[in-house]
Amino acid sequence: MPCTGNFPPPTPSCLKGPNLRDLMVSAEGWTWANEGSTTRPRWGFVATAPGSDLLLRLDTRNPHAGEGGVKVVWTVPVLLHYLKSYNTAMGSVLLRCEGGCSCTKHTLDGWHEEMVSQTSMALIHTSRMNNATTCDLGISVLEETRTEGHKFKISGVVVGVGYDLSGTYDHKYWRIPEEA
Repeated sequence: MPCTGNFPPPTPSCLKGPNLRDLMVSAEGWTWANEGSTTRPRWGFVATAPGSDLLLRLDTRNPHAGEGGVKVVWTVPVLLHYLKSYNTAMGSVLLRCEGGCSCTKHTLDGWHEEMVSQTSMALIHTSRMNNATTCDLGISVLEETRTEGHKFKISGVVVGVGYDLSGTYDHKYWRIPEEA
């Protein structure tokens, strides 16, 4: 029996591995790296120096907009997957939206005190501008850090075109980035 309100995404929404790499427009100071093994790969964009700048181009087209009475959605929620670790080499980044969208600038910190390294997700509310079909997400490594280093790793992105993720999940379990 299907769950009420559980619909498949209108476009590929969870992008990691080669699909994440294909989003890259520019990567100054970032490298595409497997920090795992061949049997258990952990691919992602990794930077270790302040000022490193990554630009990802997200597809924000809604192929179902206008069909069957589906309304056009101007806000596109984005979930950015990043590494949080107790490793003293972790740093922080500034997120910004460019090109066909806007969003509030956010700061993400890759370091935490818990003795575990894990993927975390940050919810970013983007707004489409002038009916644009893409949104450029800029990620810059900051000079400011709470550790000895500046390492930051991006491992995936979820683009919620046509969905309001805030109505789907209880936000008390989410890491909402701080406004810059």
